[in-house]
Amino acid sequence: FRRWRRGEDEAVVLVNLVDKKGGQGRLGTLLGEVASKEGVEVGWFDFHKLARERGYDDALEVITDWMLEREEEGKVMRVNCVDCLDRTNVVQSA
Repeated sequence: FRRWRRGEDEAVVLVNLVDKKGGQGRLGTLLGEVASKEGVEVGWFDFHKLARERGYDDALEVITDWMLEREEEGKVMRVNCVDCLDRTNVVQSA
């Protein structure tokens, strides 16, 4: 996380798109713990679950609205996914 910052005052935000269950859930929890220790805000969105429950477009809107609020504050986004780039690419292109 320290390497992501260009300067001491730069705020980095992690957008975590991994599932909240199984191996991805354990990894997401550990990632969140490490990020918190470094002062990095984490938004954890189980993309697959959100899309199932709310539909694809609404799931994207929830995530991108959260990201836009932080970008307006001048924060730098870092998007995390585990096994593929599909979720990452979808969210970053929205």
